[in-house]
Amino acid sequence: GDRKVYSLPCCLVAFLLSCFKERRKKVGQFESSRSAVWGRPEKKATMVPSSSVSSSKPRIGARDGGGATVRAASKALQKKRPTGAGGHKFEWKDKTNDGTTYLEDAMDPGDPLYSSGAEDDENYVLVSGGESASSQKVSYCAGAPKVVIGPKFTLAEFKRRLSKCLDELYSSGDLEDAVASVKECDCPEFAFEIAKRGVSKALDRRAHERELTSKLFARLAAEGVLAPRDAARGFERLFESLDDLVLDAPLARGVVSDFLVRCVVDEVLPPANLVDRVFTALGGDVVDRARRVLSRDHAGAKLERIWGPGDGRDAADLKVLIDQLIAEYLATKDLDEATRCVRELEAPKFGHEVVKRAVALALPKSQDDRLAVHDLLYALNSDDKIDPTLSLHQTKLGFDRLFNALDDLKLDVPNAENLLQDFASRAVKAHLLPNDFRNTKALTPPATDGQNGKGEGGESEKKKKNTPAGGGRRRPHKRPLPS
Repeated sequence: GDRKVYSLPCCLVAFLLSCFKERRKKVGQFESSRSAVWGRPEKKATMVPSSSVSSSKPRIGARDGGGATVRAASKALQKKRPTGAGGHKFEWKDKTNDGTTYLEDAMDPGDPLYSSGAEDDENYVLVSGGESASSQKVSYCAGAPKVVIGPKFTLAEFKRRLSKCLDELYSSGDLEDAVASVKECDCPEFAFEIAKRGVSKALDRRAHERELTSKLFARLAAEGVLAPRDAARGFERLFESLDDLVLDAPLARGVVSDFLVRCVVDEVLPPANLVDRVFTALGGDVVDRARRVLSRDHAGAKLERIWGPGDGRDAADLKVLIDQLIAEYLATKDLDEATRCVRELEAPKFGHEVVKRAVALALPKSQDDRLAVHDLLYALNSDDKIDPTLSLHQTKLGFDRLFNALDDLKLDVPNAENLLQDFASRAVKAHLLPNDFRNTKALTPPATDGQNGKGEGGESEKKKKNTPAGGGRRRPHKRPLPS
């Protein structure tokens, strides 16, 4: 039994040893025959110490059974047969072809390189998996006769066109033209830039420009150009750069919060965004302030006028505001606050209304109140030498309107003529009115016998013309009675 178990391994070992011996014999015969053909004596493999190898000439590789070496000089003289194997297998056979030239176009429709024609090569779209090319937005570019897939302009070009549109809106106030210009850009992929760019450009502007920006947002939202998702994304981008904007506009945080409130009131932005975690984390105190302002009771009507009286409202609203600020000024005598309120109206062409209403409200008051109104007019005229809040021309227009309405003023204030004359004289001395300002109802002295009284062209002259020569009264002409 033991013999049968170990007989197979022993036989296998014996077979391998015999094969190895036969291989050694054949190698020795080949070496001897090659030496005889080339005329070189047969060399036996010997071990060479490392010291002798380093002192001898450089040798390359081991050949001839692993023992013999070939000198570098003899190696250089040998000419290797050019083949496509070894180190040359990754080289191009044609040295002039760098891989950019191809074979002839495949004419078989089943070939992957087959092309139906050059005219259809440009009309292809790369889409992700599960999305078809038909779902992409297709538009036509007027600059090139071809169909454009996606946005018509790049982001940089869209920003440039949007900035130009906002500048034209601020200079002209034409809201319809601004809406048409934004719609012509036709880039819904970059709609978030409308909210971001509009708010950032209005930070250092006046209340009128901010009101125009808010109206533009509302119109674009109604037209479907500015979606709520795009408006929220634009504010998020604005929150990320708010620290840099504060350096140029110190009141940027408050203005951005007011824009956020106005967008919620105008239904541009849904109120749910103010409680969103990401939106709140990016906005911080700006979103918290907007949420507190919106939480007030019955604040909708006031928040529509969040930019103050200088937002370009109607003349009737401005008249009400002027009456309120003049009444408050006469009660508190706070000159700085009254000057600031008039300046915030941002209506330089409406200064004559300030003069008219301020003087009219001060006429029935005491002398101190009239002097306070005079000080207010002087402060408004001298706050800026180049561009004052109340110009000389507007002051003159205001006093002209007062003199024209003198008959109505006398109904409430009988001595309105004398008080108004005193106002005008004091304004001329303070250089609020031109030196050559003259009004027949105010600055001219009353009529005397020698001046426009009984002189030429006066009332007495007219009576003389109507008086007969005999000194009696002229009898009226009697009409004949009808027969």
